[in-house]
Amino acid sequence: MLNKFILILFCFACSIFQVNAQITLDDDSLKANGFSGVDANDYIDLSAHTMIRNTRNSPDTIIWVRTVNVLQSGVWTSAVCDINQCWQATVNTAEFILKAKDSGNLSFHFYPVNVCGNGKMTVQFYRKSNPLTITSIEIKSRAWCLNSNVSILSKTNLIIFPNPASSTFALSSESINSGILSLYTLEGKLVSQTNYLSGSLINSSNLASGVYLVSYSNGIETIKHKLIIE
Repeated sequence: MLNKFILILFCFACSIFQVNAQITLDDDSLKANGFSGVDANDYIDLSAHTMIRNTRNSPDTIIWVRTVNVLQSGVWTSAVCDINQCWQATVNTAEFILKAKDSGNLSFHFYPVNVCGNGKMTVQFYRKSNPLTITSIEIKSRAWCLNSNVSILSKTNLIIFPNPASSTFALSSESINSGILSLYTLEGKLVSQTNYLSGSLINSSNLASGVYLVSYSNGIETIKHKLIIE
């Protein structure tokens, strides 16, 4: 009877391991870096990115839960962006469908205003049909402190012209060559993302009037600036 019980336990453990492997994250530990602004009025977003993958031959509903959210001084906030959308800072769980053999982008954001300190999040992902299939990721950040490893960039390092814009705009900076250009609402929702070459014109005619955040990354540094659409 004891041998049978041990065998059942062993097979159950194997089953969990095999199912666990069917949902994978490219990284289980991330550091959120980016633009930390020059004054309290800057829109400040420190972000980290990874990919989630479904190795199964069928789609899965994936649930994520933010189980740890340690923020400096009660002033910092943080948010999670799954493959569907960027959620408000107060949202700690949501779900999305990941198609068979498909993958999707995940990003994790800290908003440190202008307070020196640290932020840490732990987010768990699991299949809705089997809550035992937990895969976790930890994200850390430090900003507004000496030796924080976060770029503090002057707003003059990135020029958007024209700004305000209507139909098109372009970027100008010593750092601008080629990279990824992302456009966000001030609530953190990704509006568009494209490959950018120095001197290229970006079509903004389909954007509603308002204030947006332009984020340019060349793989080494990220530069961000506000854009006004008339």
